[in-house]
Amino acid sequence: MSNRTITVFTDGDSSLLSTWSNVPYLMTRSFEKDWKARINRINMAPDPRLEYLFNTTVGRVVRVAFDHDTSYDFKRSFLHKAICKHRMKQAVKRYPDTDLFLSLSYSWNPKKYTEKPCMMFCDWSYGYYFEKFKQRKPDWFEQRELKREEEYLAQCDYVISLFPDSAKWLQMHGVESAAYLGNVINAVEDADERSIPLKRKSKSIVFIGREQYIGSACELVKAVETLNGTGDSWNVQIIGVEQRELCKALGREEIPDFAQCYGYLSKDKEEGRKVYYNTLRDAFACVNTTPQWAAMSSVIEEMYFYNPIITMPNDNFVQMFGQEITFGKYVCSNTAQEIMNAIKELESLDEEKYKEMCYNAHKAVESYTWKNYTSEMLQIAGK
Repeated sequence: MSNRTITVFTDGDSSLLSTWSNVPYLMTRSFEKDWKARINRINMAPDPRLEYLFNTTVGRVVRVAFDHDTSYDFKRSFLHKAICKHRMKQAVKRYPDTDLFLSLSYSWNPKKYTEKPCMMFCDWSYGYYFEKFKQRKPDWFEQRELKREEEYLAQCDYVISLFPDSAKWLQMHGVESAAYLGNVINAVEDADERSIPLKRKSKSIVFIGREQYIGSACELVKAVETLNGTGDSWNVQIIGVEQRELCKALGREEIPDFAQCYGYLSKDKEEGRKVYYNTLRDAFACVNTTPQWAAMSSVIEEMYFYNPIITMPNDNFVQMFGQEITFGKYVCSNTAQEIMNAIKELESLDEEKYKEMCYNAHKAVESYTWKNYTSEMLQIAGK
């Protein structure tokens, strides 16, 4: 792909680390650095003023009158879709020398406006979201967006999913071009095995996840509270959740002294990045036992930094790493008792066994580099 041009459509600025779990930034940087490609960046994010106005008027009416659980908002509205179509048309005209149009979403695809190859990349489809996560049928508004997405997927030349079960689901639903290429490490600093001896002596358990994973954070806090009640001295480092959010979820006015909430730590900012990676390097183990999904991007990054993992065996994790893991512990349920037992089991390992587990975590993901991933993308596109 040397000296070739890729036009990339992203929900946000792909030159910023903070956009979509760092994926657009790291992907486009790999295209530029590893394959000398020229990148045209198209920001498909909605106008924040329009988004606010819509979501506080039309969106609120829809939620109150039709379905409180609806995922329908401005991004899925006819107005935003019309704006996205205009941006795609303009991009096709503005960059006629494009060799590949790449959409980092299943929500838009310029294939209707160009004969050039088009590729779509995302974690999972809207249909997969309803079947696997919401476990319900889409409402009337959601069905309209679902139909639009299905049309885009059918038109596209190449469809890539970040997860194996999602790719398989797409194939079963008629998207024959859907492919899974492995996963990626979204790290902007390097891991160092010299941190392992410090980990063995550490009493720090790390949780990374936003508000949708807060149930697991609560169970972890309860587990450590019980352990410390027997004379132990563990501490819990929680990234992605604010203290007030955790208090509300726990039903308490204050969180325990052994727990610390950092909220969202932006890798764009030196201070946040430093705290984030020092926390990973100092961890004894990392925990996210959310059923069905456990913030996979964060888990892979934790593993890259030689951290044993305590998680649940959801479909994607099992397909990627197997029914049995040598770099941590599967739990049967998202409960404090299960998490406590898993921590005690890791603590009981002798130094060599623990060290081996840390190495196994890193080894399981070390090939998930962005250079390898973008190489696979280009091979699929014949570029």
